[in-house]
Amino acid sequence: MNSEQDFTHPRTQKFFQLIWICIALCLIFTSCRPINVPSPASTSTPEQIHVPTVPTEPVGLKISQIQGAQHRSPLDGKPVENVLGVVTALKGSGFYMQDPEPDVDPKTSEGIFVVMRSYKRLGVGDLVRVEVGKVTEVNPAGVGANSLTTTVLEATQLSVQANKQALPEPVVLGKAGRAIPNQIIEDDVRGYMGQNRGLFDPEQDGIDFYESLEGMRVEVRDAIAVSSSNAYREVTIVADRGENAGIFASSGAIVLRPDDPNPERIILDDAFIRMPELRVGSKFTQPIIGIIEYAFGNFKLSPTQNIIFTTAEPLELPDLASPTDDLISVATYNIENLSPERHPQEHQAIASQIVSELGSPDILALQEILDDDGAIDSGRTEAGQNIALLTQAIREAGGPDYAAMNIDPIDNLDGGITGGNIRSIILYRTDRGLRPLPGIPGDAQTDPQVTGQGAGTRLDRNPARLGNQLSSFRASRKPLIAGFTYKGQTLYVVSVHFKSKSEDGPLFGDQQPPQQVTARQRIGQAEGLAAFTEKLLAADPKAKLILAGDFNDFPWAESLAPLAQSGLYNLAQEVPENERYSYNHEGNAQMLDQIWVSPALRQNLTWFQVMHLNSLQIASIQASDHDPLLAYFSLEQP
Repeated sequence: MNSEQDFTHPRTQKFFQLIWICIALCLIFTSCRPINVPSPASTSTPEQIHVPTVPTEPVGLKISQIQGAQHRSPLDGKPVENVLGVVTALKGSGFYMQDPEPDVDPKTSEGIFVVMRSYKRLGVGDLVRVEVGKVTEVNPAGVGANSLTTTVLEATQLSVQANKQALPEPVVLGKAGRAIPNQIIEDDVRGYMGQNRGLFDPEQDGIDFYESLEGMRVEVRDAIAVSSSNAYREVTIVADRGENAGIFASSGAIVLRPDDPNPERIILDDAFIRMPELRVGSKFTQPIIGIIEYAFGNFKLSPTQNIIFTTAEPLELPDLASPTDDLISVATYNIENLSPERHPQEHQAIASQIVSELGSPDILALQEILDDDGAIDSGRTEAGQNIALLTQAIREAGGPDYAAMNIDPIDNLDGGITGGNIRSIILYRTDRGLRPLPGIPGDAQTDPQVTGQGAGTRLDRNPARLGNQLSSFRASRKPLIAGFTYKGQTLYVVSVHFKSKSEDGPLFGDQQPPQQVTARQRIGQAEGLAAFTEKLLAADPKAKLILAGDFNDFPWAESLAPLAQSGLYNLAQEVPENERYSYNHEGNAQMLDQIWVSPALRQNLTWFQVMHLNSLQIASIQASDHDPLLAYFSLEQP
């Protein structure tokens, strides 16, 4: 036979006929598999939705394998196939889905966010298979930002396996389910969480605990609000009526402490429902069910159904002492970028609190006053009109006449809003016998000098700004000092506003422990004030000095240690630890506003209180975001 195959031989033809029959049978069998049905949007995108006609195939990859027991997926950047899940929530250009058959490892999340623009035919409860996709870690704050990433599945081919499936049971957080870490956010990593390959410890570390639940349905029972609604309609809660949470104030706020950042706090977000306005202490009468998400440096619980609660009553303020000739009252208040642009409502709200709630103090150390054209970058820095609007509003609210101590800054050299020329000022009542000490008014470049000794100690400029030449006060608000006489006694008051913490790292950020990048500047500012204090007390050990304002750090912070070392005493120590707060940030009640006094004045203290006018209030009705502090002193000779 010829070495070449004869394709015309009858036996050969029968052989090929058998082959074609086998091929035809295979084609008939495979035609029963899902057929691509383009979605309405598929003309502009390669993404497709398949409609199955036969039972589902075995799943290739589980969600828990994608998530892994770590902060970044072990499959980041890799393609994946056949990932099965039940749709639990629809959001934006994607949806959350969760494995209907979870593994037994609590360290691995069973939920994930799927990005697919053409998913309009999907609904909650659909059982879907991502047939072709890619795992991606997305930084919600932008590439390079100090934020954890979220694990996302980018789907390009998806099929619906069934409809109206039961949703996976939510994981109960708290004493009836998974215990929430209540003291430690992260103690195993020094550096970047996303680069860490070390211990993943959800049982102890809050940041690992919430990561292990990323994208999953959870349930919080017997929740109680530890913040009021903020401007973004977020509210912070704790589970189990706070049974395993940190110390509580009498108001129901949870208080930040040196060794306890309160990781048990859970922020409720409005991604899926319209959040009502809530007040601190509000109690939730039905379990809260939702999805664990991450954004803006925080894990958040986004409820997927309306929340049911009872509203807490407003906090009653303490009774004030009546002004008498032997007492002098001093208050400090950050009034949140007060500007003529917001007149008259904001001026009236602040004035009403000063008169009705603070009893028109003799001296007011105020922070965050803008110039007369507010945020307009006009080159002008005067604030006389803005201050006059406030003192007029005080009179209209039934208060006394106040005179102002103010030094206009150099344009745009003190930080804050561009063109706003933010500054601290001092107001004093003109009807109570207070008189400014003699002295040439200072300017925006020259610090005062301490002159004289003992009872004859004076400042050569009054009022004056401190720290004008210190690098630590560059692009930052300068403290304003003013000296007064009252019933033969001399009193010095400094209105303080230290560098903001806004640039510091978030508690749940990628960098752990959180970076305190602004602390160095506050340390320098405190050292500058401490050096002035020491000069004044060296000249007159009995000098009565008050430093009052927004120090933008906690009483125990390293940045404020120079003040204590200079001999000053923090009046925060006069109130119980669970009442030390003037500001509520993400549910952590904290004391940024403080009053420090010299030894001679400490023994003259008769009454001190943080007046919780704003930190517990719903953002829409706050006069400011800070609480004022109020103290009474006797200036009689000891």
